[in-house]
Amino acid sequence: MLKNKKIIIIILVILLLIVLGLILYFFVYQKEKTPIISEKSVSKLTNKKIKYVKVLQDGRTIRFNDIETELFKELNLENGAEKTLSNIPLAEDLEVTWSPNGEKVIIKISNNRALLGQLGYFLDNEAPDNFITTWVLDFNTSKLQQLSKSIGGIDWLSDDKIIYYFSDALDYPESTESFDSSLVEADWNGKNYQKISDLNTEDFYNAKIVVSPNKHKVIIYPEVEGFGDNNFYIYDLDEKSLQKITEDGLTPSAAWSSKGEHILFYKVDNNGENPILWLANQNGVEKKNTKLLSPYGLAITSPDDKYVYAVVPKNNKIELNNFGERTGDDLIYEINSGSLDKTIIFDTSNHEEIDTITEIGLLGEDIFIVSNNNIYRIKI
Repeated sequence: MLKNKKIIIIILVILLLIVLGLILYFFVYQKEKTPIISEKSVSKLTNKKIKYVKVLQDGRTIRFNDIETELFKELNLENGAEKTLSNIPLAEDLEVTWSPNGEKVIIKISNNRALLGQLGYFLDNEAPDNFITTWVLDFNTSKLQQLSKSIGGIDWLSDDKIIYYFSDALDYPESTESFDSSLVEADWNGKNYQKISDLNTEDFYNAKIVVSPNKHKVIIYPEVEGFGDNNFYIYDLDEKSLQKITEDGLTPSAAWSSKGEHILFYKVDNNGENPILWLANQNGVEKKNTKLLSPYGLAITSPDDKYVYAVVPKNNKIELNNFGERTGDDLIYEINSGSLDKTIIFDTSNHEEIDTITEIGLLGEDIFIVSNNNIYRIKI
């Protein structure tokens, strides 16, 4: 009897140790750590009101669209030298994608007949009002080239080559017919196009295309929420293979890191809201949840991919004004891409001129942000 009691006591002690171990594991390893606050210095780079910033390879020259004139311009941040890249004003723009060297730009335009008719540029007389058209502006020749109306998501394979999602369903959105879709590459002006692969229209309606830094892989995901299955895929251009990365249907956006070693993607809730930033490796596996709410397109990585810089609403909620624009103060988190340890490096509420951040990017070893159409350098 005594022997049995000893065995029971030993078992209870072992169970108690296991429970204590689990509790310790939860609090030490699983509990979200409070981020360190270490605010970096900030400096305003120009008084011009700008958008669509492209940093050139020298790290000291930027190209952008001037809000006041609606023209694309170039500015040397060291000596202040400025030049106009084109006399074609930008209006009704929805999206701008710069070529790697900044010599060309892809522009998505809403076909506002009345406005564009007065402007004299970007008007497609055959397309209905508000139809999304795609154009390429070449700053070397000042040539403006319209691309096919059947093009959805598009990106650069090189300075002179583009890759895009193609489907006649985009040209005939009211049609009930079934249309084929495909991944296509072409010269920058749309000529010499060549099909890379067929795609399933049901999975990829109006798919977004994002090319990896080494140009060997492409992220594909639905551009319009509510269509397709809201998962993202990786297409390997060398092996001609397609791999589905997410399965839950709640991933409406994804992008490559600076070196292409990671993928930054967003998961939303069942209502399609509250995007949470996740990381994966270059093959789309080893997924990690940063547990940070971050607006689409406002997360980048350091040049060596060791850190993620993510814009996070300070009140942890995405708020929109009457024009559908995001509003409110922001934080910038520096996240270790391995351990996910977090540091708050910037708080817009500490700066009178700065509030909602609309753009973020690399500026050499530092980062830049755009807020209220002003550009600032944050020293890393």
